[in-house]
Order: sequence, then structure tokens, then C-alpha cells
Amino acid sequence: MKKSLVITITIFLLLPCVFSQTRTKELGFFAPIYNTKDEGTAKLIVDLYYNHLLSFDSFRVQDFRSTVFSKDNILNNYGIQVAFFIDISDSDNNWTIAFNTFFDNKTHTEEKTYDSYYQVLLSAKNDLFVFLDRLEKTEENKQQKNQTMSQLQRLVSI
Repeated sequence: MKKSLVITITIFLLLPCVFSQTRTKELGFFAPIYNTKDEGTAKLIVDLYYNHLLSFDSFRVQDFRSTVFSKDNILNNYGIQVAFFIDISDSDNNWTIAFNTFFDNKTHTEEKTYDSYYQVLLSAKNDLFVFLDRLEKTEENKQQKNQTMSQLQRLVSI
């Protein structure tokens, strides 16, 4: 009785770990590109985005903020599935942040312009989540289409 209870509890404790690892992707956060005179504020923005990425369950984030992104060797040399970096620029009190990801040999970019540094702070987590969620859904749709095409090809060959 005690043995089966211990086994049951152990299984319930380990199952979330097993399933969460299958969904988690290795994401490398690479050095940002700055086009601003206020590098101190830009570095704070980079740290903010890095910390927000750490809170997403679908990614295991590796810190490569001291390494400049290069698509020629990045995925093979660092053991990651997704590379992420941001471009930060400011002009006339507006901040422009470009989210960049690289996976499946493609670069995906989305740019957001904010009226102030404080708007960046308030919107950072949500904007980052929306960008990454959109990319994940696009990838899932692509995988479903590939599966459907494979099934159709098998049916045609029969």
C-alpha cells in the first residue's frame, strides 16, 4: 500500500517535468544592435526583455548577450533551436524596438515604435509574448501542413 502510494506520487511529480521538456525550445538571446546615444537606457531595455524571456515556459533561454548574432554558424555551434536579438534605436523621444528571431534558416522580424521609454517598460512583456506566440503558431501551422502533404503523398502513391 505504501509502495504504491509512493510510486503514484512520484509519477505525478515527474509527469509535468517530462511533458514540459518536450515543448521547451532552446533559445539563445544574442547581443543587441544599438542605434542610440543613450546606451545606458538601451542596456536596461535589453535586460528587461531578457528577464521577460526567462518567464516564458516554452523556451529555455541561454544568455549570449556578449555574442553578436551570425546566422552562418549560430544554430550549430551553440546547440540552440531559436536565436533571438533586438535592435534598439531612438529619435525624437521615440524608441523603436525590432524583435528578431532566426530559426528554420529564416529570419523573422517585427518592429514596434514607442512614444517614450516608459511605454517600452509597460508594453515589453506583452509585445514580446505576442511576437513569440505568433511565431509558434506559424511554426505549428507549417508542421500541420507538412504532415497533411505527407499523408496526401502517401495516398497518391497507393
